Amino acid sequence: MLSHRGCALAPLCGSFRGSRTMTRLLIVDDCALVQSFIEHTARREHFETIVASDGKTALRLMRELSPPMVTLDMHMPGMDGMECLWQIRAVWPCAKVLMISGEEDLEVKRTCLDLGAADYLAKPFDSHELAKRLRRLAAPRADRASHLTSTQPGPADADARRLTHPSVVPDRRASAALVH
Repeated sequence: MLSHRGCALAPLCGSFRGSRTMTRLLIVDDCALVQSFIEHTARREHFETIVASDGKTALRLMRELSPPMVTLDMHMPGMDGMECLWQIRAVWPCAKVLMISGEEDLEVKRTCLDLGAADYLAKPFDSHELAKRLRRLAAPRADRASHLTSTQPGPADADARRLTHPSVVPDRRASAALVH
């Protein structure tokens, strides 16, 4: 399933609503219900949304449309979220990726952040929490850094991490072992 929702000319010029330019967000999840929930929340926050059901389609859309933000499900058939994240960060290092998972395992979260995810959100979550995370990722870099002085956990600054972290192995078997 693939859809491009927002302005009909968005692939060419980006969406424009009044004087506010919409940020393009790629939603990658194999569950239509989760896709719809994320899309509804993102559109309410004035994001232009593009939806993909698998990692392979997500990478194709990244090549074609270069969205600056991605929500990425951890568990998908074929290419899992960890492998897709690694490939996105290798080619599009400035893309801000919000990993979404049904797991609250700190090791999995740490691995995602080490691979370059900007944030990690465990299910279940509500639309207010999702909207807050999306707004934070869309904010200019200085605004995103403000969470570092907070005692509350927040997204790590993905630009400060390297894909060559010694504990990160960009291998399908390794990433599959971490998520299953």
